[in-house]
Amino acid sequence: MGSGIVTLILFAGLVAVCVLGNATIRQWLKLRFAKSWPCAPSTIDSGEITAFTVRGVPKHTLVVKYSFVVEGKTYTGSYSETFESEGGAKGMLQSIQQFAPPARYQRGIPWLSAMDPHGDAALTFSQSPR
Repeated sequence: MGSGIVTLILFAGLVAVCVLGNATIRQWLKLRFAKSWPCAPSTIDSGEITAFTVRGVPKHTLVVKYSFVVEGKTYTGSYSETFESEGGAKGMLQSIQQFAPPARYQRGIPWLSAMDPHGDAALTFSQSPR
């Protein structure tokens, strides 16, 4: 019985990798580790929404480019998220542009950064709107 559960868990993991794709998993892992990284105020430099279909189902990917300053040096990063609707992507872009979430960066190597508008939403309200 125990080996059946292990097999089921491994199968579920394989399905998750196939469904979510490598980029989504990498982003999720990066955000997970970034929770302990320091924050810096960010500036939203651009935002773009790209439409595409997966097996006939429309999808919309939002890509936001941002910059932030650590110890007087400017660094850049990007955030992406895929939505079922164009309205969802546009709403998130508008939210990020209005209340830019902080950039989280790896201490010692700030060029490695992440932005989490969902997890760090509360931090944006301690900054003034842009």
